[in-house]
This record gives sequence, C-alpha cells and structure tokens, in this order.
Amino acid sequence: MRMKRTALLLGLIVAGGAGMLAWWHFGKQVPAGGTTAPAPAAASSAREAGTTRPVLAVQEAVSLPADWRVKAAAHPALAVIVDPSQRLPRRLETVAQWLQSPVTPEEVVLCAAFLCSPVPPGAGPEDRERALRNDLLNALRSRTAETAGILVPVLAAQAGDPAQDEGLRTYAVQHLASWVPDLPADERQVAEQTLRKTLATKEAAHAGTALLGLHDLSGAGLLAGSFDTASEARRMALDERCDIRSRLTALALCRQTGVVDPRLADMARQWIADPSVPEVARRAAGAFISSLSASSSGNPSS
Repeated sequence: MRMKRTALLLGLIVAGGAGMLAWWHFGKQVPAGGTTAPAPAAASSAREAGTTRPVLAVQEAVSLPADWRVKAAAHPALAVIVDPSQRLPRRLETVAQWLQSPVTPEEVVLCAAFLCSPVPPGAGPEDRERALRNDLLNALRSRTAETAGILVPVLAAQAGDPAQDEGLRTYAVQHLASWVPDLPADERQVAEQTLRKTLATKEAAHAGTALLGLHDLSGAGLLAGSFDTASEARRMALDERCDIRSRLTALALCRQTGVVDPRLADMARQWIADPSVPEVARRAAGAFISSLSASSSGNPSS
C-alpha cells in the first residue's frame, strides 16, 4: 500500500506538467544555458547499453540548433511542435495527432534534440515549453519499440547534465523512473544506473526525485540490485549540502519507512521554527514530528 501511494505521487508529478513541477520547485524555474553534452558517467552508461551513436547524433543536433531545426522543418508535424512561436494548444494537439502514426528513428532523434534544446526565457514561455515537452515525453514513452536505443540514453544524459534547464532535468529523472517497467533489459539498466547516480546530486529536487523513483521500483521488485530506502532517505534528509527540495522528500520517506533518528527529529523541529524554510518543507517536518508522537503513544502513523 505504501509503495502504491508513492507510485501515485510520482505519476502525478510526471503527468501533472508545469503546474505540479512549479509546486515541486517552490516557484519559478531559472533557465540554464550552455551546452547539452551529457556528463561522462551518463555517456558511459549509454555505451554499456550499446547506444552511443544515437546519443552522439543528438549531441550534434543540439550543438548545431539551426541544423536540427532545419531537418525538423522537413516534417510538417515536427515543424509545429518545435516552434515556440506557435500557440501552445496547437502544438499540444499536434503532439497527440502526430504520435497516432508510426514514427521514424530520425523523427525520434529530432524530438530528442528538441527536448534537450534550451528553454525560451521568461516565466510564461518556460512553463509552456516544459508542459509541451512533458506531454511529448509521455507520448514517446508509449512508443518504446520505436524509441529504443535513442530516448533512454538521451534522458540519462539530460538528467546528469548541469547545463540543462533545471526543470527538464527533473522531468528526465521522473520519466526514467516511470518508464522502467516497460523497458527492455539493457535500457532498464541504463535507467537504473542513472537514478542511482542522481542520488548524489546536491542541487534542486533531482536526488529526491530519484530516491522516490527507486523506492517505488524496489518495492515492485524491478531493480537489478538491492536498495535500502530507509538508509538513503536518512542520509539525504540529514545532508545539509543537499537542496531542501530533495531533503523534504527524503524526510517524508523516513516517516513512511519508520526511520527513527534523534537527528531527524532535531532537524524537523528546526525547520518548523524557521520561517525562512519553505512552507511545504515545514509541513513535512510537522508530519514527521507527529508520526513520532503517534509511535510513542502506541499508535503508529499510517
């Protein structure tokens, strides 16, 4: 039952689009510029799965944005999807209609290049672009056979690339975790390795998102190796170098898995007393303290 609840939360975050992501990140995202080359570790994972060439194709496309946009223009539907000057409803409708037909490997590569391209600046455009790209990822994930060897290593690279937009990196982690049950063995390995590596990330909500995904996958018996949610959650919650967005997720999982540690209780009380701590983190801290009180009275919190 607990696994199902966290699986539902992860699904809501992925499916909820920009609104849920805005809640998860406590407000407006800051766009990240720069290159989109994957971190060496992610590239290594792609090589292990025999998927180096598609990743390199995406790297080439993203490093030469005019080139991939020119190629996308040759595909009428893609030309609309990747064009930020088009109205969002039309672009979303085009995504839904286009993916009702078979897609080619070239089209998947062009989609991946678009997914990794910089997000247009400005609060409104950023949110619209994230919503669109999330919908596109949801649609592409339903075409596992056609995206094989392309999309998973690209998401793995994106998740590990600090130069990527912060929100898109979190999307990449979320989608990899949700996609694992439907992936073939080699791509499942890439996804799992990426999630485990993301646990070490300090910035934003990336580590907490990976922790939540690994917890669900472990509970469903879908991980190749063992995973100790309680230990990882305790470590992350207490790590002051880690972004509080990940720490509050870890604290919630500590509560759910019954972790008892006086350091966690002290930390939770500090959060509650500190008005500078985001409200959602203070609520998580309050729930943790309440669960301790319930446990000590002989009525464990559900």
